[in-house]
Amino acid sequence: MLDAPRTLEELQAVLTSAPSATALLDALMDAEGEICLQSDDTALLQSYYSAYLFALLLRDELTEARMLNRRIPRSLTSADTALETHFRDRTLEDLSLAYGALRPETAASYLGFDIAPPSTDAMEDVSSPTTSEIIEILVQRGWEYDSATNLLKPIISTSVAGDPELDQVKIGQLAALLGTHGG
Repeated sequence: MLDAPRTLEELQAVLTSAPSATALLDALMDAEGEICLQSDDTALLQSYYSAYLFALLLRDELTEARMLNRRIPRSLTSADTALETHFRDRTLEDLSLAYGALRPETAASYLGFDIAPPSTDAMEDVSSPTTSEIIEILVQRGWEYDSATNLLKPIISTSVAGDPELDQVKIGQLAALLGTHGG
């Protein structure tokens, strides 16, 4: 991409003219530096970052999506939480499959939360959740918390036999085990 989009119309043209998801993602990645430095149009920036984050999620680039989520100015994300919620839901599903247990601070990091220490100053910004709030959020989402070990444990639901997605997960887990323990 030669120039970053400077208007919503130019961004729409980039989004609709990309020949593939990979090409779209490449175009959005290439434009990030220029669009951030040269644009003060909040609507353009919100649309750009929403499209970029969505493109990353579509390509299952969760690590990059998490990093992008941290780079997006908070003033832009407060208006549109739908993508952030989708990202956290997707990451939570992956964490449930990948880990048997996590410390609350680790789970918060993966989910894009910055843990705030308990505050005694009423004048401080309270936008960051505390560890107990992270625990509460995950328990509401079906995780168990063991206070003796300070670990959160996902509750894996039993699935219907023959579920192709779960079969893929099982194959991946078996491949990982064979890779580390196989002969």
